[in-house]
Amino acid sequence: MGILLIDIGNAKIKTAYSKDYSTVRDLFSVYTQSNEEDIEIKINEVLSNHPIEGAVLCSVVPSASSIVKRILEEKGIKVMEVNSQIELGISLNYENPESLGADRIAGAVGAFFFHCLPNMTSAIVIDFGTAITVDLINFAGEYLGGAIMPGVLLFCEALKNKTELLPEVDFEIVNYTAGLDTIPCIQLGSQASIVGGINYLINRFSKLISGDLDIILTGGDALQFKDMFEFKYIHYPKLVLRALAKLWQLNSKGNQH
Repeated sequence: MGILLIDIGNAKIKTAYSKDYSTVRDLFSVYTQSNEEDIEIKINEVLSNHPIEGAVLCSVVPSASSIVKRILEEKGIKVMEVNSQIELGISLNYENPESLGADRIAGAVGAFFFHCLPNMTSAIVIDFGTAITVDLINFAGEYLGGAIMPGVLLFCEALKNKTELLPEVDFEIVNYTAGLDTIPCIQLGSQASIVGGINYLINRFSKLISGDLDIILTGGDALQFKDMFEFKYIHYPKLVLRALAKLWQLNSKGNQH
């Protein structure tokens, strides 16, 4: 028997399967705004081909969560939702833990168990999604807070939606020293905001840590920026999905780590 892992982001629903609470195998990915029938067809395909013990749901889109949860529970599948109330294996130093996003919780859990703990190091987790989250977890398993900033599409969309003359722009990494037309200027400005903002946050967060500190990149847009940063980093493309498998293990009968 295995676990169905479901990561619902603002743009996509990503799923995977795990039998050992650590390694994961990708299943399907659909747009979060897909209609309910299409989502159910995909889930039915998974259930017909994989023996499922239960499902772990990590979501930042409540409307999509309710659809997925209903489909699974109607088929007798136990669903565990990621939040601050379940066993996490880490402590949350956050004024209102209930408001901490499930994706950020999972990212911190994954960073701790799969990187910080085995390497005795602290980590900054940068998750490049619709929003970019930057979170700090130390080697003792203490989540120490973070920051949220717009992702690449939101930067460009905000300029288009809140001005009359600026055009719609598809984001891409550029090498201009200075933009010589409006679209390159928007691309360069968005890029500079993200790269500069992340460098600024890393410098601030590093002051909270004594000892080794590693930078972890994850999320769908991470590789766009892989050559833009001055710091060394480790790329964990399935950090959240692996964390979901670990969270199932932590909350399973017997609470075996």
